[in-house]
Amino acid sequence: MMVKTIAYGRTSTNKQDLGIEVQLEAFRPYNPDEIYTEQVSGRKTDREELTKALEKLETGDTFLIYRIDRLSRSVRQLINLEADLRERNINLKIIHENIDTSTTMGRLIFNILATFAEIESENTSMRTKSALQQAKKMELN
Repeated sequence: MMVKTIAYGRTSTNKQDLGIEVQLEAFRPYNPDEIYTEQVSGRKTDREELTKALEKLETGDTFLIYRIDRLSRSVRQLINLEADLRERNINLKIIHENIDTSTTMGRLIFNILATFAEIESENTSMRTKSALQQAKKMELN
């Protein structure tokens, strides 16, 4: 059985083409066998390319992502994905945060950063809603 590396890159909108390019460049030294990319919200649970990438992975393979928030913005979803990969004996490597879940320390850091990713997402959402409300108030005046 030949082990492989499957990479997954994601941006939220098509205005983030540079974001995909940065991710693809970061994957290059790892020489992934396949790369899946898509432009969709990290909060969505039904992401077509992520599903394809996860289905392609087999025991002993490595799933490569650029940053933890490219995989998901939800702690629950991140932890469930990592648990599923671990049960299937698939390693998760996260380039930017230098995480490898094949180690105990890597799993610990993954869980801590998953929490921070969700907090940051919630803060961004609150700032956006606040700015929209402020803009509406200014429009009415």
